[in-house]
Amino acid sequence: MRRYLAFLLPLFLIACGQPSDRYARMRMPSGVADLEKSQGGENQAFSYMHAIALMMPHASVEPRYERARDRCLHDAALNCKLISASLDKSEGDNASYSAQLVVALPHGKIAAFEKDLTNPVGGEAKGDAAVTSSSSSAQNVTQYATTASRKVAQLSDYRDRLSALLKRPNLSVDDLIKVEGELAKTQSELDEALSQKTDVEDRVAREQVSISLTERPRATSSFRPIVEAWEDSTSTLADSTADALRFFVRLIPWLPLIAGAIFFLRWIWRIARRRPSDARSGPG
Repeated sequence: MRRYLAFLLPLFLIACGQPSDRYARMRMPSGVADLEKSQGGENQAFSYMHAIALMMPHASVEPRYERARDRCLHDAALNCKLISASLDKSEGDNASYSAQLVVALPHGKIAAFEKDLTNPVGGEAKGDAAVTSSSSSAQNVTQYATTASRKVAQLSDYRDRLSALLKRPNLSVDDLIKVEGELAKTQSELDEALSQKTDVEDRVAREQVSISLTERPRATSSFRPIVEAWEDSTSTLADSTADALRFFVRLIPWLPLIAGAIFFLRWIWRIARRRPSDARSGPG
């Protein structure tokens, strides 16, 4: 019995040391576990992109666009980065609005920013603005981050060695010029690599959100044709007056001919009426 206990005790200790991680994975929600599995572990770096489309009344597009843009620019607690913003208005009587925003937000600020987008603006009732579509995607930037970090480390080390080489007292003027030129070139490449590394780190630290704001189609009234005719009455009157004026101008050269034709027809008519009366009043 003691031999069996001595044999089983190490196995028991090994088994006690391993279930914690396994048990944690068993308790982990399936979606989180699948995401971790798809990402290949904690050492992976991902850049997340979201797209949101909202529909709202015509008068709400511009105020909601300005509110979202200003909040991203001026709310320090949000730590938001405005990438692009545009507001478009079509021309014509039935002008329509549309707006586009692209922002970068930290992971923990996405939900609050999306919720604020649907909050009512001036003159709006709750629920007038609604999300019509939403999508998310991820890009694995691990290789970019690794390459950028390695390049920065290599260039930093090379720059330091060049700086140490410049401190040698026995350098000739030609060698000094060559080393300084190489050092300037290395520093320029290092600055570019640092910029790329910062860009990748920012893409990982913040999620990009593309926001589309469009107006809800306005209901068509049965009296709409009458309203449109009344709105176009000024231009219609001007066009009709212009047509009448053109007709009158074209008619002016024909007025003498028309007057002569009328006079000639009346003369013929008088002669034709006079002959029967002369015949009746003749001899007999």
